[in-house]
Amino acid sequence: AGVFKELLEKYDSGKIDEDEILLLKKMKLQRDWFEPPDELFMAREGTQVVVRKSNETVDTISIDGSPYYLMGKDANVVEVHCQHPTISRVHCAIFFEADDKIKLVDLNSTHGTYLNKKKLEPMVAYDLDKDSVFHLAQSNRLYYMDIPKGPSKKELRKKEEAQKRKAALEEVLAAAGPKRDEAQVRAEAEARKAAAREELLKERAAKQAAEEAREREREERLAAAKARVAEEEQAKQRILEKQEEERRTAERRKQLDEEMRRARELKEAAEQEEKERREKEEADRAREAKAAEDNDVSDVDEACEKLDVLAEQQVTKKLAGMLLMPNKEWGAVDGWVRAEHLLSELCSSGVTIEH
Repeated sequence: AGVFKELLEKYDSGKIDEDEILLLKKMKLQRDWFEPPDELFMAREGTQVVVRKSNETVDTISIDGSPYYLMGKDANVVEVHCQHPTISRVHCAIFFEADDKIKLVDLNSTHGTYLNKKKLEPMVAYDLDKDSVFHLAQSNRLYYMDIPKGPSKKELRKKEEAQKRKAALEEVLAAAGPKRDEAQVRAEAEARKAAAREELLKERAAKQAAEEAREREREERLAAAKARVAEEEQAKQRILEKQEEERRTAERRKQLDEEMRRARELKEAAEQEEKERREKEEADRAREAKAAEDNDVSDVDEACEKLDVLAEQQVTKKLAGMLLMPNKEWGAVDGWVRAEHLLSELCSSGVTIEH
């Protein structure tokens, strides 16, 4: 803005007073949100904003000490601090124009600014007068303008300075008397002016000291706020690092569990394979034993069959010989009796009846 550039040029050249230095610091801090118009004016002395809630006055804000005021939730930037959660950090601005005109502008707030129940267009200045009522976002606080009547602050200052000059001149003339010449009167007037200037400089120095103290306090609050933000960021970073470490630990634990599960599966598979191998070997041995036993039984059966055939042949021969050939001992005994006697002898000798 033109005012900001002009103040910077004055600051670089060293031709800047205390009030302009304070205004320059303020504009440096706030220029990211609001740039005032090229011409700055002060409000009429005593101008204030009355804050009402539920038909009761809860606060009164004086706005006659600066060319403009910002309203919002960020106490480090704005002059009028608002705490409702729907209000933006830097919500709106009030500034002053010539002829005691007061303007209200919404600074692209999230939930809007309302003047006489109508939502304002962002970055468009609207007039405020003694009948104006505005509110911010969804806050139920209403802001009323309290503008004093009578001459403006500038007019009052001019009138006061003129009265001081007149009183000083009258005092000089009264002290000079009729015999005092014009040169003495002028000298005394200059001396009084010098004293007045010195007093004014003292007042400005005191005011500058107070402003510097307030500025230091504000900077300390800002530094403390930045320190708190840094601590919060560090705490968040530590939390994130801890969460990341926990996540990595969980992943390593999961990976270890997976490896152990795979190892168990491999072990179980190996044990199952070994079991199946052993069962197969036992089955093979059982089959081989059974096959060997079957072979032995077959050999025994075959041998028995051969023995049976030989025994049958021998018995048949012996029976035939004993039955058909005459026996000297038996004489004429019947052949049947002879056969029966022969069978008894054969049984006693180990030959079975089947033989």
